[in-house]
Parts: sequence; structure tokens; C-alpha cells
Amino acid sequence: MESSGIERALELESGARYCKCALHLNPYDYLVRNNRATPFADEAAYNKAIVEAALANDIEVVAITDHYRILSAVTLIEATEAAGIVVLPGFEAVTKEGIHVLALFDPGTPAKRIERVIGDCGIHDTGAVSPTGKYDVVQCVENAREWAAVFVAAHVYSSGGLLQALKGEARIKAWTNPGLLACSVAGSVSSAPDSIRAILENKDPNYKRARRMAILNAQDVVCPEDLADSSSYCWVKMSKASVEGLRQAFLEPESRIRLETDPAPTEHVELACVAWQGGFLDGEAIHLNENLNVLIGGRGTGKSTVVESIRYVLGLEPLGEEAAKNHGGIVQHVLKSGTKISLLVHSYRPNRRDYILERTVPNPSVVKDMQNDVLDLRPLDVVPGVEVYGQHELSELSRSPRKLARLLDRFVKRDDDLATQRDELRRELESLRISRLKLQKESDGIRLRLSRLPVLEETLGRFKEAGLEDRLKERSEIVREETILKSADERIRALRIATEKFEEELPLDTSFVSAEALDGLGGAPILAPVRESLEKLSERVEALLGKVGAEISEGG
Repeated sequence: MESSGIERALELESGARYCKCALHLNPYDYLVRNNRATPFADEAAYNKAIVEAALANDIEVVAITDHYRILSAVTLIEATEAAGIVVLPGFEAVTKEGIHVLALFDPGTPAKRIERVIGDCGIHDTGAVSPTGKYDVVQCVENAREWAAVFVAAHVYSSGGLLQALKGEARIKAWTNPGLLACSVAGSVSSAPDSIRAILENKDPNYKRARRMAILNAQDVVCPEDLADSSSYCWVKMSKASVEGLRQAFLEPESRIRLETDPAPTEHVELACVAWQGGFLDGEAIHLNENLNVLIGGRGTGKSTVVESIRYVLGLEPLGEEAAKNHGGIVQHVLKSGTKISLLVHSYRPNRRDYILERTVPNPSVVKDMQNDVLDLRPLDVVPGVEVYGQHELSELSRSPRKLARLLDRFVKRDDDLATQRDELRRELESLRISRLKLQKESDGIRLRLSRLPVLEETLGRFKEAGLEDRLKERSEIVREETILKSADERIRALRIATEKFEEELPLDTSFVSAEALDGLGGAPILAPVRESLEKLSERVEALLGKVGAEISEGG
């Protein structure tokens, strides 16, 4: 790929994206402390296996959360970070009501600062297996901002979960607290118990939240195999893995949280990067997000130039008259002659392929592959159905009913077979038209003959009176007798023709079972007699045909 600014654009940040996250890893010390069976003899072996499993399962972000401990996780944090995986250090808290919550901190947060938070929770005895803190769940989430942490209610309807440990008003108060933004479950929401599912879906009026709870899959990971279990990970859309990134995702779970059981996003053509050489935006490049992109800036910062550049390189014409004037003005006076616009496109159907669309003002666009070879394609072959509208164009189109109808036409549901059905119907109608004309012609002929019937009847009466009927009857019998003789001759002639065609097939071709044809075949001894059988059959048939010919000659 030649230097067109696309390489530079790809190096730029493209905004938020989905990261595969496992937010409840336990260190080796947790297994030892809780007498968990493990095949690993020491911490180093366990850490190595966890890291390898995370990489094998494409885990990009992990949170390591031992029970009110952080020092036990330090070696696992270091090993995971060394492998290029982002680590959110933290701990699992047990509130004074017995609720398990995960406290997550920014990557790189010093262990000592997290230890101070643990101490603030009233935990000073590190000998206890699973100590209980002094704060209830509401107090924990209210302290989150001060602690620079984000909380997740762990395994929410299992043992120690918020919806299991609390009852009545206390449970309602904790669940509806606006500071608690996320909880974790095992599996999908639809697999939760009926009474719990309504709460998770925010449909239970008693537990109705102003903002829906973010539902995560973040079950305990205590062995490498757990990282392949869909209940231990989920996808979180963040521009950067951090406490603030998680908080923003939890505030918009519908568009930023995805479980393994959720439908995968539909693959679509992506406009990945755009870059300029020359003109107002000379040297600039943008790495676009795979989802929604928003251009924000004051007057004259180039927002319209970006939009019109994309429209120009795609070879699209504005629908509105004013928009067309504005587009032409930007191309002529802002982009200017000689400016090259490059657009990188990701296409996924029928398979993944990347294209570079280039256009130098005022020349036509060209489509290239990633090896910079020009392809015999147009931009709309690569990005079919794309639409681009300028800043004020939609307002202009809304004032024209005809253009508005054209704009809304894309939302009309189309039947993919409609064109085929229409063609078939057109052919049927054409056939019916020809049939009708033919019937009309026949009908006219019948009418003409019927119009002559009275004259024919009058003539017939006169022939009868003249005594011609008896003489014609005798003549009719002679004609019938001649017809019978001709029919017999035709039958014999047809039989003779059939016999001649039969004779043309003889003798039967046996070259396909000749010695040369069977040479090298393992079954040659079995197949060899086939030739002899065919030759004998051919001789017998020839003899029979000779007899048939003689009979026909004698009968004729």
C-alpha cells in the first residue's frame, strides 16, 4: 500500500470498541487459602497457565479480585500485564449484609492505595479466609467516587449475591440505588429464574430503576479452563480500559455491553479511514469508528469538508439543489484541483476484503486493493447502497415531497423475488395476449363460415332433389376403401423404418471392453466376458431382424 495517509490514519485512535473482558480472576493464593483442588504446584505455574489461557481465548482485559486482598494478586498482575493484557486491579468485598461486590480500579493503581481502601472497609486482619467489611452495599457504591473505583454486584442471584442475600425493602433499596451500575450473572438473562428475570429486565415495578442495570458475565475464574466458559467473560465497549471507561459502558449497557449469548453484531461495510493530500485538509487523516461517528467542531473547522470529501470519493451526487451547489463549491474552492482523497473500506461479504478508494480532483474515482493494484470496480460496487447527506441537505429535502419520498423509499420493505415474479407475470400476460388474438382470429373465421350456412343448406336441398345423394354415397364408399388400403401400407412402412433404425445400431460397439480398454484394471478378468456376451447378442439380434425383414417383405 503506497503512502496515501491511510497508514497514518490506521495508527490513530478510532474511539470506543468492544473489548473481551474477564472481570473476576482469582490469584493462586485464593485457591490455596480456600483449599481448592488445583493441578498447579506453585504460583508461577498457575500464573503462566492463566496468561496462556487468556491469550488463547482472546481476552484483552482482566480484573483480578481476591477477597479483600491485593498483595496476593501482584505476581499475577505483573505476569498478565507482561503479556500485553490490560489489568484492572481490585478486590472482592463482602459487605456487612453478606453481599459480594467487585471493586475495580484503574490499570496501574498502586497496591498500597488499594490496601488503604481495603483498610477503610474495616479489614485489617489478613488471616481471615473471607472477612466481612463494615460497609453495606449502598455505602460501598457511595464511596466509589472517593475511592476512584467502580463496583459490580457479583453473581447477583447466586449465593452471596445481592438478590439472594437481601430480602424485602433492603433488597429493593440496594438494587435501585443509582450508584450501583452493574451486576454479574451466570449465562444469559433469559436463563435466570422467572422472579429474577423480571428484575434484571427492569420490568418488575417494585425494582424499577431509572437507568437499567448493566448485566455482565463475570463469574469466578479459578483455573485456566474457566476462561473458555462464556459465563466468565463479556464484551465491553470502551475507548480505553479504565474505571471511567467501565462506568460509561455501564451507563449505556444496551449499546456497550454484549454477552456471548447476545446476537453478534451484523457485519456491514465499514468506512475505516479517510485521508487527504492537498487542499484545505492537506496531511490530515481520520481513523473512523466501526459504529457511530460524530464530528464536533465550530464553524470553519472542516466538518462539511469531511462529509463532502467522502461523498466525492464515492462518486455520489447530492439530491437537493442547494446541497449540490454547496458540494460543488467545497470541491472547487476548498478541496481544489489536485487534491487526492483516500478512503479505506472494509467489506465483509462474501468474505473479508479491504479496498482503497481514491479520487484526485477533478478526475474520476479509482478502486485499488491493498497491494495498490487498480481494480475494474466502481466505488458503489464496493459500497453498495451507501448514502451521504450534507449538513443542511436533509432540511432541504424535507421541503420537497418528491425528494422526501425518494429519501424514505429505502425504508420500504422489499421482496427480493418481486422482480422475478414481475417478469414471469409479464411473460404470462404476453402469452395470454397471443392466445387471445389467435382465438379472436378463429372466432372470426367461424362467424364467416356460419354466415354462409343458409346458402349451403339451400344448395344441399337442391342436390337432394336432383338425386345426387345416392350417387355421392357410392363414391364415398370407394373413398373409404382406398383410405383403408393406404393406412395398411403406412403401418407396414412405419414398421420397415423402425427395423432399419434398429439395424443401424448393429453390430453392437464392444471397443469399451476390448483387451486394450481393460488393460491395467483389477477387475479385467470379470469384465472380459462382457465383450463375448455382447457379440453373441448382436449376432442373434441380426438374425432376428433378418427374419423380421423377410416377413415385412412378404406382408407388403
